[in-house]
Amino acid sequence: MGLKSIIEGARFTIPQAALNRWYPQTAFGPLEANEPDLSSALANIDSQVTKAHTNGFSDQQIVFGGFSQGACLASDPGSFDNMPVFIGGSDVDPWVSHDLISDTASVFQKMGADVDFRTYPGMAHTVNQDEIDSVQAMLASATSH
Repeated sequence: MGLKSIIEGARFTIPQAALNRWYPQTAFGPLEANEPDLSSALANIDSQVTKAHTNGFSDQQIVFGGFSQGACLASDPGSFDNMPVFIGGSDVDPWVSHDLISDTASVFQKMGADVDFRTYPGMAHTVNQDEIDSVQAMLASATSH
């Protein structure tokens, strides 16, 4: 099943971050330094879920994705019971340490998620084709059930 067939049967909402960021400071500092932006961003995610539920979608039909700050927000949903999760990252990314993404993958696994964690040696703070292909395959698998 290709991306075209996945897209034909899906609805998308892609919220835009104000000022092209979800919060102003690093995610590794005090939470207060990112307020009120962080709370606003999380409220935006909650609003998207509420809209999806209002339109008849179940939790199993809702997919979150993100890169960098967006990935941090996407990792905040409440239930992970057998939820497919893809986490990809570099071993040398100057913005997000490999230890942090590895720890995130471990937490998701401990919370019951079905995690596909991949490390890309030497990759910059970017997304590569293998990550895109992997997420596409994950979506295809989810929509075929």
